[in-house]
Amino acid sequence: MENHPRLASARATVEATYQITTEAGALPDLKLAWGEMIVPVETRVGPQQRVFSISQSLPWFGTLGEAEAAADSRRQATESGLRAESLEVRRSVGKAWFELARLQQEIILTRQHLELSRESEEVAMRAYEAGTARFRNVLQAQMESEDLNNRLQSLIDRLVPAAANLNTAAGFPVGQSIPVASLPVLVVVPSENLDLHAALQEGNPKLESLRFQEDSQRHSVEAARLSGRPGFTLGLDYIMTGDAAMPGVTDSGKDPVIARLAINVPLW
Repeated sequence: MENHPRLASARATVEATYQITTEAGALPDLKLAWGEMIVPVETRVGPQQRVFSISQSLPWFGTLGEAEAAADSRRQATESGLRAESLEVRRSVGKAWFELARLQQEIILTRQHLELSRESEEVAMRAYEAGTARFRNVLQAQMESEDLNNRLQSLIDRLVPAAANLNTAAGFPVGQSIPVASLPVLVVVPSENLDLHAALQEGNPKLESLRFQEDSQRHSVEAARLSGRPGFTLGLDYIMTGDAAMPGVTDSGKDPVIARLAINVPLW
């Protein structure tokens, strides 16, 4: 669970959506500008030399809130997706582990059965030599032993694919050594009174992720609708002005400050 590649990818996606969520509700970047008068404009109080500006754009009311809500729902969807991915990995590993454990147990039982069959074959051979049994009994015992031996070899040949399937499900190298798998002693059976449909609706992380995705899309649609409304830009301009050419001018060299309010009209 700590090192599985699929879960590592899902966790990285969750971390990325956290970062996106923190940025979704932020205002547009603050704009700082500097302008130099290539040809200074001579005014009564002196030549205007350069301009320093600062401005901040503001989208229509509620636009940022809807965008942040959409991003937050996407984040919750990825978290639910991570839980769903974790359950899927557990299910895949559990299934592969059970198959390997069942195969190993079947090999043990088949070996024991083969040993008993060979003992029966030896008993039949001695009885035939003693004249108390027919050769047909010996053939039957030999055929049973051969069938069990073939079955045992077939089961052993299936060990490597079963182990590779387990390693793949667990995110391990395919050629990793075959573990000794064991079957669970106790199997928990759900209560008869369990409402499976209600439990799936409430606790299934895949369905939960889909619900969050639906919420995210709804907020995104609303944010897109609000983005068609006018926006605003507030700004200040500071104009550096040199001294007036004529002496004794009132407010000579005084630097003007301009407050700006712009409306962004989404015509297109």
